[in-house]
Amino acid sequence: MKIIEKSLEKAYSLWIKQERRFHFSAAFNGNRMIEWATNDTHNMSTKAYRLGQKFHINKYKRYPYLHSESHLVYKLMRRFNFIDSSLSIVVLRINPHGKVLLSKPCSNCSKILQAVGLTKVFWSVNYNTFGGTYGKLVEI
Repeated sequence: MKIIEKSLEKAYSLWIKQERRFHFSAAFNGNRMIEWATNDTHNMSTKAYRLGQKFHINKYKRYPYLHSESHLVYKLMRRFNFIDSSLSIVVLRINPHGKVLLSKPCSNCSKILQAVGLTKVFWSVNYNTFGGTYGKLVEI
């Protein structure tokens, strides 16, 4: 799928070999990437806290650190008056060695994605395989 290939290309262009893992999320309107977000597990964020309040997620209120998916939703909400439910979301994770790993959204991020109507979500399983909300694997 073209959106997965574009997401991988962008992620690798930003990936830096370090001690931690990197999570990336992208929103697509058709094949056009309209927004991009990363995780930030080192800095507390008022954005994460606000999302916790809006979507009643206690963990985000107690531990306000942005996951890439919630950061993406926050950026989409700020940029547009509404979030188009036809958008496709790609979530992926790259470890410090440059290997693509499983990056299925956590239950809190899934709750936020569903609450705003984003149901076309694909996540990395490994470099060649992505899972999806439709229960099928996508081979690239």
